[in-house]
Amino acid sequence: MTEQPQAGLVRPEVDAATAAEIARECYGIEATATELGSNQDRNFLLTEADGNQSVLRIDNPAWSDEARDAQHAALEAYRAAGVAVPAGLPGLDGALTQHSRGFAVRRSEFVVGTPMLEAGYFAPTVMREFGALAAASVAALAPLQHEGLRRTHMWQMRVAHAETERLTPAIGDANLRERVQRAAAEAQAALAPLSDALPIQAIHGDLTDDNVMGVRGEDQRLHPHTVLDLGDLSYGWRVAELAVMVTSLLHHEPERPLTVLEAVASFHQAARLSAAEARAVWPLVVLRSSLLVASGHRQLDIDGTNDYARDRISGEQSMFDAATRYPLGEMTEQVLARLGFQGIAVGDGLKLVAAPAPAECLAYAPLPPHTDGSEFSDDVELRTLLPTLSRSVAIVDPGIESASLDAGKWLSPNAEHRLIDRALLRHAAAVLPYGVYRLTRTEIDAAEAAATWPIDTEVWVRGGEQMRVTSPVAATVHAVSDDQLVLQLDGHWRLVIAGFTPTLESGAELAVGTVLATGTELGLLPESSAKRQLVVGLRRSDAPELLPLPGGAQLVEPERVPAWRRLSRDPAAMLLIESRTQLDESGDEALRREKIFASAQERYYETPMQVERGWRHHLVDTTGRAYVDMVNNVTGLGHGHPGVADAVNRQIRVLNTNSRFLYRELADYSERLLALLPAGSGLDTVLLVNSGSEAVDLALRLAQAATGRSTVVALREAYHGWTLASDAVTTSAFDNPHALANRPDWVHIADVPNRFRGTYRGPADDARVG
Repeated sequence: MTEQPQAGLVRPEVDAATAAEIARECYGIEATATELGSNQDRNFLLTEADGNQSVLRIDNPAWSDEARDAQHAALEAYRAAGVAVPAGLPGLDGALTQHSRGFAVRRSEFVVGTPMLEAGYFAPTVMREFGALAAASVAALAPLQHEGLRRTHMWQMRVAHAETERLTPAIGDANLRERVQRAAAEAQAALAPLSDALPIQAIHGDLTDDNVMGVRGEDQRLHPHTVLDLGDLSYGWRVAELAVMVTSLLHHEPERPLTVLEAVASFHQAARLSAAEARAVWPLVVLRSSLLVASGHRQLDIDGTNDYARDRISGEQSMFDAATRYPLGEMTEQVLARLGFQGIAVGDGLKLVAAPAPAECLAYAPLPPHTDGSEFSDDVELRTLLPTLSRSVAIVDPGIESASLDAGKWLSPNAEHRLIDRALLRHAAAVLPYGVYRLTRTEIDAAEAAATWPIDTEVWVRGGEQMRVTSPVAATVHAVSDDQLVLQLDGHWRLVIAGFTPTLESGAELAVGTVLATGTELGLLPESSAKRQLVVGLRRSDAPELLPLPGGAQLVEPERVPAWRRLSRDPAAMLLIESRTQLDESGDEALRREKIFASAQERYYETPMQVERGWRHHLVDTTGRAYVDMVNNVTGLGHGHPGVADAVNRQIRVLNTNSRFLYRELADYSERLLALLPAGSGLDTVLLVNSGSEAVDLALRLAQAATGRSTVVALREAYHGWTLASDAVTTSAFDNPHALANRPDWVHIADVPNRFRGTYRGPADDARVG
């Protein structure tokens, strides 16, 4: 049995009063009916006098009884597999499907909870739970065979492109219409060579945040729980179950589409994706979001009173914007990288193999790491690409831990040029290397991470150097523009050189050493005093068009690095310099810490960033992302204070001992400390300690001695330290799961005041509990 795709369907003409009559006639219940949303069917909440609730569904006439029987079988399969679904409620004659007024009617349990659609922000753990739910869905439905599954409808991903093309004329905005058509066509082209290799089985087909009810957990988050609405159940690509779900998650943080990779990875962990399926994920996401936009506009064309469809237009638009925020090829590489697939696609696009480096590069052995501690690498010559340089080349460090960027120097808009100019005082050229996270590009007080990871190498040459640029490898000229040259090295890689005026033509065959430009073409005349720049990039042939500009290397945000590590390579070997490519090693560092630290020595965050730079009230992680420090132990003073650093350095070179010895600095410091206290406070004595824990311990003992009482009131979930006394008033279950059970009898616990989630909020605040 096959149903043809529909270019939008008008909902059945059934109002709430009629729904109540149908409930009475078919199910023998007296209930009030309240309409729920649906694109192409009618759903009503039935409420009986005793408060019992159920859901009445009036199916669109386009669907057959065979399709409904298949849905009932799927519900049984879900229950057998432990996936929560609402039970169908039979009519007076015992059948699950009833017929009334020319419509097929069904009734099911009402699921108590909150639609996940309404949850707002999804934490990574919730994203992972969605992925696990999609995997559980395909596992539960895999054995299901039914004639009612042999149907074709507009929401099947196998016809998504054709349906999008059919519906896009309904999009009135010409720019949006063109964007949707272009994105869908690109996704279809990427999907075409993969489609025959994608496994087919029974799938839900619409497993979205709108069709999953959530329950609130102890962490106060809404977690996915019960699967609803099997109206799109049919045979389909297994991976489409994941792609449809992922698309629906995009609107929760549309400016950060990569967060949904948590769901993709979770699905893959439970239901392994093949290479073809992994490559199909993002093209399917783009197709699904394109179809949603086109369908939403078409639905309003034919059913203008459908408030449900109208309310979802903006959400569907945000899904499409998120799905297409980054190039399709880049997002596919993100999926492959996250799932651990190595290499690039070759042949029919189904096999992933390691992408070989250009063969000629292998002859250029990079220099060993520089180990003498100096700022620059000396005696390095760019004699493959720039053979005429007469003196050494400096490799400039603009990185997170650069000693040259202390005391906030990295915040200067000219920070990079200062490093370059300093290097050019002693060297013929200075290199800003590929793949080094640049502290100089870090943005403070910004919600999103800045682009800090260069996918190109910048070579700055001192004015007055007579030189020429030569081809470091045998190559074919792929493209020429006013200021850059693209060389095809082999079937996989291209070399991009920008910052000069090429004189070659496309298609020219180049041998190793072929002159690409001379000093005149570079503007590097002997009498010139200004520095000049070349940008060198080594990209995969299928990399998105992110070509460097003469103004500098192309940089990407840290979250985009996994893809661009696959789409680009360090051209260091072609320049005969060492590679300094950096990765985000925070995961490895966390594992290293776990091996050597006691388990009681906790850290912040489930997936912590690795912080290696501080300045004032800012922390900077190893990828160049800045954070406002609101929890550290030095927030009153700030990080990296030059005066403090100088004072510590000066004192440590003279004396570093304890307070039992007599020395001048001890009294000087204590007198200055007392001078800062409020006048008339009566505080005139100093007792120095070496930690916060010791200070709490001492304060408790002083308070008990002064009052003659031992009772202490401590707030729930507070942390005070590791000493015996400070631990006694520490009640944080995070630091000690048995904190409340083993407190001394002189410690009494009080709840933290919290009008939003606290125990005592007052009646006016109860309705706002999240």
